[in-house]
Amino acid sequence: MESLVIDYIMRMLDDIPLLTRIVDTCYELQLRQNTTLPALENQLTQIQKEIDNVMTAIKQGIITPTTKETLLKLEQDKEDAEINVAKGEDGAPNPDKRANQILDMQTPPD
Repeated sequence: MESLVIDYIMRMLDDIPLLTRIVDTCYELQLRQNTTLPALENQLTQIQKEIDNVMTAIKQGIITPTTKETLLKLEQDKEDAEINVAKGEDGAPNPDKRANQILDMQTPPD
């Protein structure tokens, strides 16, 4: 019985169209599951808007200790957010690379 299952699985793995469908489905699932990075990018965009608003206030002559503190805090928040985005990009799965690796394993060499 075990050998029948193994033989069946081996035949399935030789079926390139089936394997391609499986890889494509996995690819789509991985893309849908990565919601962290867009949230981090949105946070970074929001921080940049706040910095721009503070800079506009400074250009209009509104310079107070609070303005300076706010700008310094936002700049630190922006730096932290950029680091988090970079980490998110590094840790995000690369479905394109994985899909190609799986398909390359099944493609006979020329």
